Amino acid sequence: MRCHTLLLLVTLVVSAPAMAQGALLDKGEREEVVERMGDLLTINYIFPDRAVLAKAQLASALAAGDYDGIADPTAFAEAD
Repeated sequence: MRCHTLLLLVTLVVSAPAMAQGALLDKGEREEVVERMGDLLTINYIFPDRAVLAKAQLASALAAGDYDGIADPTAFAEAD
């Protein structure tokens, strides 16, 4: 659950300018969100070993194309 909340927060911060214009997320923005979220997890999460695993899972999902069809910032933030 915390991972989803963090993803939502990072997505909203990164995509705020695009959302203000009604734009959708592109591949580069999704990559930036996943990278930043992984960094924030490893820096701030209380269990460092779990943070590393979560970061790896996010990167793996991104590489597998799990987020490719998601352009809406809110839908991306809520993705599993």
